[in-house]
Amino acid sequence: MAYKHLSLLAFPISLLISTVLCQTPIPKKPLGFVFNNGKSSAPVHLEIYADLTCPDCQQAWPTIKQVAEVYGPDKVRVVFQSFPLPYHTNSFVAAQSVAVAEGVNATLVFPWIDVLFKNQNQLYNFQTMDKNRFDINNIVASLAPKADISQSAMKDGLSEASYEGQARLSWKHGCSKTVASTPSFFINDVIVNEADASWTLDQWKKLIDSLLQK
Repeated sequence: MAYKHLSLLAFPISLLISTVLCQTPIPKKPLGFVFNNGKSSAPVHLEIYADLTCPDCQQAWPTIKQVAEVYGPDKVRVVFQSFPLPYHTNSFVAAQSVAVAEGVNATLVFPWIDVLFKNQNQLYNFQTMDKNRFDINNIVASLAPKADISQSAMKDGLSEASYEGQARLSWKHGCSKTVASTPSFFINDVIVNEADASWTLDQWKKLIDSLLQK
């Protein structure tokens, strides 16, 4: 029985240790990408932690954009946080590419995110089993012109350590917030456990309206 109790304690202890050992560095600016110029003074801050190669995130993102558009930047500030899942083999490259897009032109971040979601199937594990990192970079770079980013700028950026560092920091930040799956949603820094990719605009409105009426 004692061994059983010890085994039950093993996971939370290991999680605590890993959290302590993997402290997130303090970023130079707040992490994430603000959609639709959402204002910091908005009463509701909605964050989506998303993996750009995750089908559920692809499903959820259009609805989250609708939420931002319905309420406007004065009421709801939507922030997209990259959280590449380790079992999606190309997710880290996709996350890094968003940092590259921001480096090229910050206004291209969300057009690029939309391109990645639309062409997500090209980066699925089973589609790229025979590909190496160089091949994946080429696939991502080949999509770049769809968002008015040159192939060369994307390809060069995917080889830069600074953009890789941004993607790593995004992932560590998500881990520090206990994110373990995608999409994950936070409102005003509190996780919305009941929300998932299938949530409709009406479901989000019911929750957000209840907060705005307080």
